[in-house]
Amino acid sequence: MNKIISRSDGHAVDSGDLSQREIPMVKSMDQFLQYENELAPGSGFELWNLPHILWLLVLGLIAAVAFLGAKRCGGCGKRWIRSTFAICALLMQVLPSLLIMWKGMYSKYTLPLHICSLASYAVFAHMLFAEKSVILSELLFFPFLPGAMCALLFPDWTMYPPCSFFSSAGFLVHGAIIIYILLCLDERIIAPSVRRWPIPIAFLVLYAGIMLPFDRAFTVNYGFLNTSSPGSPLVWLADTFGAGIGYYASYGAAVIVVMAMWYGVLWLRHRE
Repeated sequence: MNKIISRSDGHAVDSGDLSQREIPMVKSMDQFLQYENELAPGSGFELWNLPHILWLLVLGLIAAVAFLGAKRCGGCGKRWIRSTFAICALLMQVLPSLLIMWKGMYSKYTLPLHICSLASYAVFAHMLFAEKSVILSELLFFPFLPGAMCALLFPDWTMYPPCSFFSSAGFLVHGAIIIYILLCLDERIIAPSVRRWPIPIAFLVLYAGIMLPFDRAFTVNYGFLNTSSPGSPLVWLADTFGAGIGYYASYGAAVIVVMAMWYGVLWLRHRE
C-alpha cells in the first residue's frame, strides 16, 4: 500500500512504499531537474534512511573542513570561507525558484516565506553589510540556526530522489546556513546575549501574526502553521492537541521550550 507524504504546502504526494523498494536513483538530467509535480510515484526517500544519513555525514564533513580551514587562516581567509557559505545559501535558495519559474510552475506554494527561506537571505545580508547588526545577529542565533537544524533532521523534501537537484538544494541551503552561523559564533562575529531574548520573540510573533492569516487565506502552509511537517515532532503535537487552537498553542509552547533551552545553554556558557 502506498504511503502518503504531506508536502510543505499542505497537499499530499504519493511516495510509494519506500521501505519495500530500492533507493530511487536519478538516471537522466530530466529526472535530476524534476519538480515535485513531475515526479513519478515512489520517487522519494524516507527520513533517516541511508541517503538521509549520508547527506548529514557529508554536511558534517564539509563543516569540519570549513572549521579546520578557518582555524588556519587569517582574517581575509576566514571572511572568504564565511562568504562562500553565505553565497551558497543564497544560490541554493534562488536557483530552485528560478528553475520552477522556467518550468512555469511558480505559484503561491513556492514563495520564499518559510523561516529557512528567510534565513538564507538573512545570512547573505549579514555577510554583505550587516555583520555588526545586533538584531540580525540575534535572529541568526535564534530562530534561524535551530530552524535550519530541524529542517535537516526532518526534511520536508522527501518526495524527491535524494540526489535530485531540488533535494540536493534542500540539504545544501540548510547546511550552508548552519555552517555560516556556527563560523560566525566561533569567531565571535555573532555574540548573542540572553538579555536580548525579546528580539527573537518579537520576530516570531510578527512572523506568525502575518503568516497565519496568509496561510489560511491562500490555503498554503508557510512556517508549518496550518499543517505539521511529516515525520517532525509537529506531527505529535497535531495528533495530541488537535488542529486549530490546540496545534497553535502547542506549537508556540514548543518554540518557547526550544528557545529556553537554546538561551539556557548560552547562559551556562557565560557563567563558566
